[in-house]
Amino acid sequence: MIDPEPARSNLARFRSPMPFLSTLKLTDEPGRLTALRRYGVLDTDPEADFEDVVDLAKAVFQVSCVAISFIDDRRQWLGASRGLGVTEIPRSMSLCHHTIQQPGTLAVDDLTRDPRFASNPFVLGEPGLRCYLATPLRSPDGYNLGTLCAMDGAARQFGPSDIAMMERLARLVMSHLELRTLARRDGLTGAMTRRSFEAELQRATQGDRGHRRMALILLDIDHFKSVNDRFGHLAGDDVLREVARTLQERLGPGDALGRLGGEEFALLLRRAEPDRARSVAEEILGAVRDLDLPVGQVTASCGVAVWPPGRATHRDWIGAADTALYGAKASGRDRLCLAGPTDLLGC
Repeated sequence: MIDPEPARSNLARFRSPMPFLSTLKLTDEPGRLTALRRYGVLDTDPEADFEDVVDLAKAVFQVSCVAISFIDDRRQWLGASRGLGVTEIPRSMSLCHHTIQQPGTLAVDDLTRDPRFASNPFVLGEPGLRCYLATPLRSPDGYNLGTLCAMDGAARQFGPSDIAMMERLARLVMSHLELRTLARRDGLTGAMTRRSFEAELQRATQGDRGHRRMALILLDIDHFKSVNDRFGHLAGDDVLREVARTLQERLGPGDALGRLGGEEFALLLRRAEPDRARSVAEEILGAVRDLDLPVGQVTASCGVAVWPPGRATHRDWIGAADTALYGAKASGRDRLCLAGPTDLLGC
């Protein structure tokens, strides 16, 4: 759609910030990355709803390239795209890196005449981009997680109707992401469901080529049944929420938290050598022990298993951590047990 109004002199134009319920947070990068991890969307399989949106956007705007993408600390990951031929882009080369730092939609009539983009490899080389229209994908708590963008090899001016349509499509993407998150998250604690966490664990092990160590920590709240029996299930729910919050605070980039059932939680730590895994587990046990709860002090037990290259599967990994957890509980609780490599390999 071409805006009939006369061409403007400014080549890059911003629309006024889109209305959202929460205050826009443009300078809190750690908070943005935490919000992005909460959605668990990076490195996932193609999703039909995202594919439908990019097909629709490509048809509506009559452009050669469209993408739904999410940006972490080092890259732009494309959840769905047309015309780009890549699945991720270094953040240093990303056009959308600039968009997520803005309060609203960014429209650039001619990328070659904008100093921010003129030397970009996607402008100078294939696919030879010239125009760019992108709207931030904003979370309800005010973080720009990524973008929905449309690009083409010919310069053009995007008008108000184009911007309005792009923003409607971006809201559609976020609505799907919110529904998707609700389906993947435990309603009480906000942790991933068992099914979602195991899928995350499987992706992590399938994507590993032996170049990194990861750790799995299983945590079980000690004597949790007695908390429910003495204080009631509402008090028990409060304990679960506080423990989950404590665990969530210990997650780093790419890490994941799941509730496997009842009072049992699991943490996936990426880039974790045995010493770091043990240190995180010990820190968690201390933090749980120090929680100020109406029911009094609670403690937990941990089983830790480090992922090496080898013939183990993600289920072997869970089994090794579970065996270690059993050992921690059998030896007195309120402690951790580290699985050995033979436990993980099933030898």
